[in-house]
Amino acid sequence: MLKGIISISGHSELYKVISQGQRTMVVESLKDKKRQSVQPTQRLSALQDISMYTEDGDVKLATVLANVCKEAKGQPVLDAKKATPEELKALMDKVLPNWDKARIYTSDLKKLFSWYNQLQACGLVAEDMDKEEEEKKA
Repeated sequence: MLKGIISISGHSELYKVISQGQRTMVVESLKDKKRQSVQPTQRLSALQDISMYTEDGDVKLATVLANVCKEAKGQPVLDAKKATPEELKALMDKVLPNWDKARIYTSDLKKLFSWYNQLQACGLVAEDMDKEEEEKKA
């Protein structure tokens, strides 16, 4: 589900990789479907490679997003831009009770819940997506 979805540093939206060349990459916004080229000098993060810190180690983003989906019953969660830090932390406590409060900042929580809402709006998030990611690796 997260394969081919990237985040570009400095942009709040998520993008789907359409094609890759040696010196450029064409991406499409999940929000408005506009395409643009991205240079390799820009900082890109593939969502499938992102993990979140917990007190017991790292947890893949797919697992965290699946937990958010379960908690929200497949619906959007609170607007990360308008939510208070306390609201974000309270939701994270429900989603991932053993998250590392010292290494995950409020800005990370805003990004997580914003990404979830974008993926949910496109139908790219599901309660069992963490299992699907593991099956694809096997």
